[in-house]
Amino acid sequence: MSGLRGAAVAVALATLLGFARTLAYDFVWDDALLIQRSQRLQQWTSLPAVLTSHFWSEVHEGSHYYRPLVSLSFFLDMQAWGINPLGFHLTNLFAHLATALAVLALARRLTGSVLAAAVAAVAFALHPIHTESVTFVSGRTDVLATLFFLLALLGYVRWRQEGGPLAFAGSLVAFFLGLAAKEVAVTLPLILVLYDRLVGPKERMARDFVRALMRYAAYGGVIARYLGIRMDALGALVESDPGTWGTFLTRVLTTTKIVATYAWLTLVPFPANPYYVIVPVQWPPPMDWWVATIGLAVLVILTLWAAWRTSMLGFAALWFWVTLIPSVGVNLLPVPTAIMAERFLYLPSVGYCLLLGMGVQRVLGGGRTLGADQLRPAPALGLTALLLGFVLLTLWRNEPWKDHYSLYSYMVEMSPQSDLPHVNLALVHLPRGEVLEAYAHFKRGAEIAPQNPRALVGLGLTETMLGNKEGGLKHALEGARHAPNNPNVLAFLAQLYLLREEPEHAVTVYEESLRLFPDQAHATILFARALGRVGRTEDAEVTLARAHSLIRPGTGEAALLDRVTAEVMGPRAPTQARAALERYVARLRALPEPTRAEKADLIDAERQLAVLVGGVR
Repeated sequence: MSGLRGAAVAVALATLLGFARTLAYDFVWDDALLIQRSQRLQQWTSLPAVLTSHFWSEVHEGSHYYRPLVSLSFFLDMQAWGINPLGFHLTNLFAHLATALAVLALARRLTGSVLAAAVAAVAFALHPIHTESVTFVSGRTDVLATLFFLLALLGYVRWRQEGGPLAFAGSLVAFFLGLAAKEVAVTLPLILVLYDRLVGPKERMARDFVRALMRYAAYGGVIARYLGIRMDALGALVESDPGTWGTFLTRVLTTTKIVATYAWLTLVPFPANPYYVIVPVQWPPPMDWWVATIGLAVLVILTLWAAWRTSMLGFAALWFWVTLIPSVGVNLLPVPTAIMAERFLYLPSVGYCLLLGMGVQRVLGGGRTLGADQLRPAPALGLTALLLGFVLLTLWRNEPWKDHYSLYSYMVEMSPQSDLPHVNLALVHLPRGEVLEAYAHFKRGAEIAPQNPRALVGLGLTETMLGNKEGGLKHALEGARHAPNNPNVLAFLAQLYLLREEPEHAVTVYEESLRLFPDQAHATILFARALGRVGRTEDAEVTLARAHSLIRPGTGEAALLDRVTAEVMGPRAPTQARAALERYVARLRALPEPTRAEKADLIDAERQLAVLVGGVR
């Protein structure tokens, strides 16, 4: 037992070594929509809606994802930590540690070797392919699903080995929670079958076969219950998506290459890519497809050989392929786009780490304990080098996820021919006053995807800021034509009208944008500005009050609210306007490295404040 405790300590230290720095990271990418801008996560009265809506419901995007456990974890983090990203990253870190400890427990149960279990768990804790799942707050879907997947399997294994109804009941509950975290947990019954056939107590009689079916039927009942709840929440089992990204043959060829890429990344997790661009493979396929397919065939043959030669190794190898099925199988369906992400390897990598632990235990020559005097020096040095490489690579791969600018800059570097990284990076430059940089990336995004509404409307807005008002309006209107019901696109168009000093048009477009998505804080603030400029001061005041309920103190939107409040309230309530402008000026003065735009805005705000101070006196 002391050896197992020591292994657990090693796993904890490895997890901290690999991911402790992520506690200082910010929210990035989907976190902004799912967490930072969420209104439901702030109010206990919204908890039923959090648990009974699809994953993206609050941002009014269609989705077939139903992950109430993840949404609940966001909700609890918000209640405990507020909007502080440290608390959310801490939850991810602890969840990853718990999953690594579950790998330790499972490997110990399967092999009886503390050494094999320790190697498997430490490798899992440090594996560089896990950076996206752990450092990206919204990536915790795979972490939580894998954690409860492993707990369900551990409960099943314990019940099969020792009996007891509580272990079996706990396994079923954990399985349901795994499904509630992410749909990939549905592969658990297949893993149970593999365990019974390759690793668990042997069953040869006909009555044993019937008992096995009854066991599996219980897990089938959990799936049926989950699907019923999912149907109630979503109204359908899957989203009805029009169109498909390729013919069936193209989907098969492309998916084959994706599977091969996943296998390669598990073995050689370099370089990192937060956003893979899937290039459909047409017939006849190019040479790189044949190379990838041959490599994939070799790995499949090795897996079958391992299952025939040694059942334990076969179980670990088959784990990888079986649990990968949902993530790659979806690309065979007639859906609009193919998807690939490194976080999808979190659950399959358990099989690789189990395989590594078993293999290392055999090569090192150690017994079932961690006695260093029993280990062969050369293989031990090789293992040390591998784990050290894991540490260094993990630390390097974590860095792009520290903030929006780092992430999208790295995306542009790794996937320069994709429009999404360019548009997202432009949206980071824009609030920083870096209009030329934003314009360049919006322009590149529109060149890559000429019908991308966000790229077009962003291009139009930045062109207007740079003085090309007619060209800017043309591009923005074109973007709005491609997405007439997208509230974010309409909000950009309305902002453009404000820049053109056409507040009447801005009011009309903001009204439609906020009708589609009422909880847009930034758009609500600028809507108040537009109302003030057309003389609807009372409506502007009501809108400012609404904006107050949507923003959080200390944010950029809070500063913008102070700026607009001073503008709208100046003539009617100069004291209130002065207080708002004083807060705004104080914030600008406190900035350690203000941008050019912020410096210019500070000069203008100080001038306006001087006028207000004189007027109030």
